[in-house]
Amino acid sequence: LAGSAGRSSIITCSGAGCDLILLTRTLRFIGALISPHNSRVFFIIKKKFEKKKMVPVKVLIIGSGGREASLAYAISRSSIKHELYCIGSHYNPAIEAVAKDYLTASTTEAMVLCALAWAPNLCIVGPEAPLADGFIDRIRDKIPGGCIGMPRDIARLETDKGYYRELLASAGLSRYLPAFFVCDCSDRVAVGVMPQIVIDYHTKFGGVVIKPSCLAGGKGVQVSGDHFNTPEEGI
Repeated sequence: LAGSAGRSSIITCSGAGCDLILLTRTLRFIGALISPHNSRVFFIIKKKFEKKKMVPVKVLIIGSGGREASLAYAISRSSIKHELYCIGSHYNPAIEAVAKDYLTASTTEAMVLCALAWAPNLCIVGPEAPLADGFIDRIRDKIPGGCIGMPRDIARLETDKGYYRELLASAGLSRYLPAFFVCDCSDRVAVGVMPQIVIDYHTKFGGVVIKPSCLAGGKGVQVSGDHFNTPEEGI
């Protein structure tokens, strides 16, 4: 959906994925967020279907948060005959109101089993945790219309902050990064030098941020001046 001012973004669909015209409005919204200067997002569909002959398009949403509720609402308004399913970690009445079936599951393995049992035409994954657990890798070859979501190795850019920063540094893009140090808590050497790193960063830059490298639900970040005042408190 990348584009620039005065230039339209284009998505080309073919095969079974063309059944999923119902996602047009949702993807227009996503496209507008990613490329706000684009006035239009065009979808070129290579295969046309007559609505009266179409079987329901089965769409599965993984996740039960606000963004998944927005996706469910947008899909539910489609004029294309469809059935909407959802698997989430908790109950969301906004999704249940528009879904044909809605299950809660606490593990990625359970989500995979439910997804395969429902056999949807398209699967949309919202949360990062299932992506980090390889949900897409385990079902993408079994979903006719494909999946919207990243395989585990690409999702790692979002789910592993240390890996992301080290990748940019290895590509010669350190100028876009703040100074950082990744501490592997299973590495005794790294754990041993971390206190001095915290002190050095605090002295050199006037502050330091300590955060988990993994997914933490937006929590766990400690900022000097807000959560601690001295390097020793941070350590």
